[in-house]
Amino acid sequence: MELLTNSRFSKYSHFALAGYCLASGLSIGLSQTIIVVTLLYWIAYLVKQISLGNRFNDQSSELQAIYAHQLTAPIMYWVTISFVSALVGMNSGRALEEAFKMSIYLLLPFCVFTSLSSFRLNAEVRLGRMKCYLFCLLLSQIIAGVYRTINVGFNDVLVHSLKPPGAVTESGQLVLVIAGVIGLWFISALGRTSAAKPSALSHKKASEAAMAVSVFLGVLIIAWPDVFGLNRVLWFSPVVRIFLALGIMGMLLPMFVFNFSRHCVGKELTMGRLNGVHVRRFLLFGIATLFAVFLINLKRGPWLGVCLELLIVGVLLSRRLIFFTVFFIMATLVALAPARTRLMQLVDDFVISGGRQYMWEIGSELAQRFPVGLGLDNAQVMRNLDPSLPELHRHMHNNLLNVAVENGWLGMMVYIWWMFVAIKMGFVIWQTNKGAVDLNVREGALLGLFLSCGLVGWQVAGLAEYNFGDGEVCMIALFFMGLLLTLGQLLQKPVGAR
Repeated sequence: MELLTNSRFSKYSHFALAGYCLASGLSIGLSQTIIVVTLLYWIAYLVKQISLGNRFNDQSSELQAIYAHQLTAPIMYWVTISFVSALVGMNSGRALEEAFKMSIYLLLPFCVFTSLSSFRLNAEVRLGRMKCYLFCLLLSQIIAGVYRTINVGFNDVLVHSLKPPGAVTESGQLVLVIAGVIGLWFISALGRTSAAKPSALSHKKASEAAMAVSVFLGVLIIAWPDVFGLNRVLWFSPVVRIFLALGIMGMLLPMFVFNFSRHCVGKELTMGRLNGVHVRRFLLFGIATLFAVFLINLKRGPWLGVCLELLIVGVLLSRRLIFFTVFFIMATLVALAPARTRLMQLVDDFVISGGRQYMWEIGSELAQRFPVGLGLDNAQVMRNLDPSLPELHRHMHNNLLNVAVENGWLGMMVYIWWMFVAIKMGFVIWQTNKGAVDLNVREGALLGLFLSCGLVGWQVAGLAEYNFGDGEVCMIALFFMGLLLTLGQLLQKPVGAR
């Protein structure tokens, strides 16, 4: 079949993955459908390749690269343990169904890797496709963020016809996407300098900074007019706030279209060098929008994750970013009462009846009583131990503890191994390639660093919530792992090779 040739698979799977990135923040059903269809297409492609004799003993094949990578082993072991826990745990039918679904989605990193590696694409094209994906993720989150902002400011006035992710899921996605988009901003700065370590702030002009602050404050004003005292101003009516939201979208959407079309090579959705003042401004304004929405969602775990991401990047790339992070945190706590109140409620929310302290105590007891695990999606059995727990509390609000309860102690250790390998990839790529002369290699090194920082933030946020079990968040994390796999092969370093 022509659809299963290397060139057709590379082209159409790329379009599908770009479509997923656009849909990820807007529609749960649409994004899941795109991923499932793409995975089925990928499986059919692999079957065709195997039938043509492209087997694991071919050292040059993508199949061999996938099979040999360290990331494969922990994922395979984790899936196996999930099925074993499902068989010996509770509600085996439901647990087996969840294990099967999870095993399908866990193929995503390898699907992304194959899509970017199946047609002998050169380094610039592969990096261009990765930048395209991050651009699409940015646009998706900008639209979803403005949508969310209007709903917060007007008490859910918009109809959720697309069923976009809620505040918890959106914040989890932003932890990952913000890291990737900041990475694009660094890459755009790299294109303007020959230094190996571009500064995050060296090219920012005063006018750009002022505009970014204006966008940031504009989004906050739409959602929280009372915080700025504007709810008592007669002229600042709901109509004005709606026009302000439309104005922000009306500025960012044309900027996206202009920069996307300007930097795309041909009709292949492959982005070239991200240089020029226009792309830098769009990325800066987009980051400002995402940060404002991130604050509006009032999720403390993701806040901590992004702060740690910024501090890591500051240590490795720009000390001034550390100062900016600390200043931003202090200014937010001083000036924004909702954020300050939310943070001050941390201890009370932790120890309250049915809060995380109580759930974690129950989770620890379940993990000790069932060392092999209860099976996926069975953590909600904690409500059998205490029916007074809120109906919505169906997991442990902690990745490690929830994995221990559902997959057992061995499953938790394999999970830690898996996350360590995945996160390590980008830092190794960065460390071994940051001083390269070739601009493509330096771009890839920066991209690897920021993708791994996103995974770090994801796991840090997962200390206070079960974002590994949130499919819409986990899919972006798995997508990032696929990009890291590609970068490891692209830069021809033994990252993850056994």
